[in-house]
Amino acid sequence: MLNLLKKWYTLYIAVSFIIIIQSVVFEFVNIYGINTSLLTFYNIIFSTLLLICFWFFVNQIVVNKIKFEKEIKELKKFKRNFNFFQFHYKSIDEYDGFDELKGITFGKKNSSTQLTLILNPSCNTSRETFEEAYEVFQNYSEKIYLNILFNVNPSNTENPNKSVAENLLALNEQDPEKAKEAIIDWYINQTDLKTWRRKWNIEIPHLLTNKQLQNQYFWCLKNEFNNTPIKIINENLFPDEYNIGELKFFITDFQKEFKYEESLKAV
Repeated sequence: MLNLLKKWYTLYIAVSFIIIIQSVVFEFVNIYGINTSLLTFYNIIFSTLLLICFWFFVNQIVVNKIKFEKEIKELKKFKRNFNFFQFHYKSIDEYDGFDELKGITFGKKNSSTQLTLILNPSCNTSRETFEEAYEVFQNYSEKIYLNILFNVNPSNTENPNKSVAENLLALNEQDPEKAKEAIIDWYINQTDLKTWRRKWNIEIPHLLTNKQLQNQYFWCLKNEFNNTPIKIINENLFPDEYNIGELKFFITDFQKEFKYEESLKAV
């Protein structure tokens, strides 16, 4: 960047010199001779001062841009430190019962990076979060396990989108692959409710599906997870200071940590 700034200085001086020379020639020389009026002299001085002021303005912008880019680079380097990422973990108060919650899953269960999203079909932020997480999963499908649960009150009959969660869990019981297609259709393709239900509606095994939806809802209640989405990474709450897209910077670190823990178990 310093070399670039030096080039800007050189370029500016050259351009300024050419403009001043052209101004002098234009003002003093014409077909009939040279006009050396006081007004012409002042025009030249004014043009020169204007160029100098303009350069100082541009120069300050360039210098600040270099400074800010350097600071941002340092901040990114600091933020992408795995220890710093883990420092912002928040533990889950009532983790018991989590393993019994059966959601829609992508990837291998034994992956070193386990990401769980607790969503609500009516929540736009849930849609954005799922879309971001699914994109990361697609890029690291062999290294990430993505699990989708729901925080939907099964007793709320006035919520039309409750049927989306019910149908997704029912599909997941019968055909997990169809459940994956259906959840992508809802959150990423943003199919409207009427069309989605017509496409994915099934004979819901009411008791089984409702029980699972209740378990997921009550697990959220006991942990006071009142808003969605909830993001969980390897049994801890995903740090608010990060977005899911930044998870890609820690995939290797998770693998190293996983291998280290496995080696301790083997001893």
